[in-house]
Amino acid sequence: MKMVSEVVHTVPTYLWALLLFVVVGGVIVSQLSIRRRSAEVNELQRAFDEPYTPLGEKKKPSLDD
Repeated sequence: MKMVSEVVHTVPTYLWALLLFVVVGGVIVSQLSIRRRSAEVNELQRAFDEPYTPLGEKKKPSLDD
């Protein structure tokens, strides 16, 4: 039975580099999609938190302003 290190050394270096490139690229794409979804969720949350005002009406002045 072959040892793992023997099998690793039979694979050319460029294949290891390609595998590393694919894995790093996958992690980067995954993080970007998570950030985009998070931004969309934050935008939707902010929209639901604001009180509804129809397009034709102006906001009523509040006492805080």
